[in-house]
Amino acid sequence: MTEKRTFLDVLGEKLGFIAGKISGNKYITALSHGFMSITMITLGVSFFSIIANLPIGFLQDFFASSGLGAAVNGALSVTLSMLGIYVVFAIGYAFAKNEGLNPITNAIMTTAVYFILMPLTTPEGMGSMIDISYMGSKGIIVAIIVGLATSAFYAWLSKKNLKLKLPEAVPPMVSQSLEPMWAAMIIFSLAILLKYGFSFLPGGNFFDFIQNAIAGPLSGLALTPATAVLMAAISNFVWWLGIHPSAFNSIVLPFFLTSMAANSEAFLAGQPLPYLMYFLMGAYTYIGGQGNTLALACLFPFAKSEKYKSMGKLVILPNLFNINEPVIFGVPVMLNPYYLIPMVMSSVLAAAVTWVIISIGFVPSINPTIMGAWVMPVFISNFLNGGWKHLALTLVAFAVMILVYYPFFRMDDKRTYEEEQKRLAELKAEGAE
Repeated sequence: MTEKRTFLDVLGEKLGFIAGKISGNKYITALSHGFMSITMITLGVSFFSIIANLPIGFLQDFFASSGLGAAVNGALSVTLSMLGIYVVFAIGYAFAKNEGLNPITNAIMTTAVYFILMPLTTPEGMGSMIDISYMGSKGIIVAIIVGLATSAFYAWLSKKNLKLKLPEAVPPMVSQSLEPMWAAMIIFSLAILLKYGFSFLPGGNFFDFIQNAIAGPLSGLALTPATAVLMAAISNFVWWLGIHPSAFNSIVLPFFLTSMAANSEAFLAGQPLPYLMYFLMGAYTYIGGQGNTLALACLFPFAKSEKYKSMGKLVILPNLFNINEPVIFGVPVMLNPYYLIPMVMSSVLAAAVTWVIISIGFVPSINPTIMGAWVMPVFISNFLNGGWKHLALTLVAFAVMILVYYPFFRMDDKRTYEEEQKRLAELKAEGAE
């Protein structure tokens, strides 16, 4: 008699098959390994990011008066705000290592191409300068493109044996550093031509062209509750792709500022808030960072696999304070087929449930003039902003997100646990020989 299979069993099997195919792809592998290798940065500075941005008066005064705040902000500027540099280097390293090439050579080459394509500004009386945003939010997607494309092209040139031949008497260290000279000249020449070509296109450079290509199609969206939910779903999707959602946030920001100004004016005049539902839908679609990964992180302590048990100890606290890069790049959630559906649908379903509750009369009284710092846990900021009803709806939305993530996490955890047991069995077998 055959065992009855549930829908989750079938879905887990399908997702496992897709995950296997994806994990075997050299480009996805390079992305995964590259992003995992920068987890030490996202986790290493997340604590300082939380402390430096907490809206606590005496703490802010201490950071300002002691100069420690400037030091912390400086550290954040060259780490979290410049992730593009680390990403392109790490992807180049991982790709070359997997292809049997010199990883440090390719990592340096991809980083150089990244900087060649980067626009420079020349303020009067000063030398050339780089806008730090091109190394951060504007630079992550470019870092991925450059890291993979440059690495693939260098690997192709290497297979063509396009190397600088040196006498055998030359020390290996010298010959290995000079061998890729011809390949480097070709790659850098193409990068310069590419930079020149993009100067004639909208944006004037490769970075802004990519940014506009992402943001442009969404610039005409209206200020409605459905827009807030749609933008959350799209932002979550691109974050799953590994693209920082700042391009979308730049579109949402004018909408948010418009609604905030109108709501604040109405509140101070004692009138109904014109954009109350837009505001509320935005509040219930982002809990614990883009993609609502706090719900996923809260499931880690209940995992069977050691991987997720260990990760739970590291990522829950930063994620509670809306820093979720450690989850996105550390699991990784990025490009993980198990988490595409929950990342997108967690916002949609949470909004749908809260919308129904609000429509039957459970509407919180919002004070739009109260705005918490971005690192403040959403449960606290929403309570301060709208009292116990706002907090209650936030908890309902969060519960929905956990329910959405749970079956997919269970499937991924089961697969990870089985892989861990298989490796343990292999190690025991090797030890017995």
